[in-house]
Amino acid sequence: MDLTPEEKFNQVVWWALQEIKKESLATPKEKCVYFEPQSSDNLNLSIIDQRRALKLLEKEGTINIQNEKYPLGIMGVGAELYNWKPIGYFLNILQPKFDEIYEKFRKLNEKYQFQYAQIKEIFTNEVIPDRTAEIEKEMREERIRQSERIERERLHKEQMKQDRILRTPVDKYAHALDLIIERAEYAEDGNSFSIEFYDFNFEQMIGSRMLEKFLTEMQKYGCFENYTRTNYAGGTRFGFINPSIKKLKEFKEKREKQETKTDRFNEEVLKTQQLLDKLERDIKKKAREEEQFEVKVKDRYILVNDYLLSKPHAVGSNLEFFEYLRSKSANTKIERNSLPDFGGLSLKQDVKNKSFIKILNELGFKGEILKAFFPKRGKNMLTYKGDKITKKDLEKAGVKIPLFLKELEVAHLKNSPE
Repeated sequence: MDLTPEEKFNQVVWWALQEIKKESLATPKEKCVYFEPQSSDNLNLSIIDQRRALKLLEKEGTINIQNEKYPLGIMGVGAELYNWKPIGYFLNILQPKFDEIYEKFRKLNEKYQFQYAQIKEIFTNEVIPDRTAEIEKEMREERIRQSERIERERLHKEQMKQDRILRTPVDKYAHALDLIIERAEYAEDGNSFSIEFYDFNFEQMIGSRMLEKFLTEMQKYGCFENYTRTNYAGGTRFGFINPSIKKLKEFKEKREKQETKTDRFNEEVLKTQQLLDKLERDIKKKAREEEQFEVKVKDRYILVNDYLLSKPHAVGSNLEFFEYLRSKSANTKIERNSLPDFGGLSLKQDVKNKSFIKILNELGFKGEILKAFFPKRGKNMLTYKGDKITKKDLEKAGVKIPLFLKELEVAHLKNSPE
């Protein structure tokens, strides 16, 4: 049976309605329904007629075309330059009009099928084979191929975006602000425009929430009246309503000044941290060099390593007392009544009116230094640790090593001739 052009077109509309309805059943309510024109000689389908059918359905108030999909993810303006046609459409179904039109074309299709069956019975005795199963199989396979292609394109776009983010030296917030200003300046109507989330340098998942927080801050500043977020099968789109170029540029300038202050502060923090690190390294180095502390006497100068502890007077018995202690074995207990008192040496008589601790103090052994070299001491008794002590000895004796080192430095500064 030869169909009229109107009847052929009505069949294409009916086929498109069925495809949209099937896709809507598998699409979440909050997302747009995706429709992609298909070419098939078996079904007498024309991609051009399918696009015409969509225009008719939109004109009838049955659907609303939200967005168009182009090859390689090219945006609308770029596609126009190359004269590319959409390969898919993201639709909103408008009820109850959709169901009314659906029912109308269903009845028309039944009418065509009935007329065709009558004519076939009159003019031929041949049995036309039922190819429904074969056609359904082909459609399933084509849908699988389309799904695989869409997934490959999605993964390719995500990889391209990730590569772009890694290459760009610009902060993602500064990039977002520049992108919005650029689109606002070249918006066709000047009142609103939209930007795909793909075009921002924020990564998937949490990145979109970070972007929304930034956009809310911009909205409060007055950069635009409002912004919207639309999720659809092909991704996410942000819309901007009544942007203010002046406020956008003010916001950018303010942010750049804040970043400059932050950079300067960070530089100062870094310099301070570097100085502290150097000081810490120097202290550790000095501590390693001073794992051992040794008492030496040179020209009546008493030293601990290179620290000048004291310069005993030439007249007096303090130095002779100390030399006597050094002559004994380490950790020997010295008592007053055991000091020498015979021959030419009368040390016992020379120090009889002084306590042992006072003598040691006059020789520079005070505080933690006294505690380090004389663990046991009293008015008439003491024990000398010996000329050499280690850091481990100090820790074991409970000596506060930082204070010990500080007292050595103070003594050196006090007694050094430099």
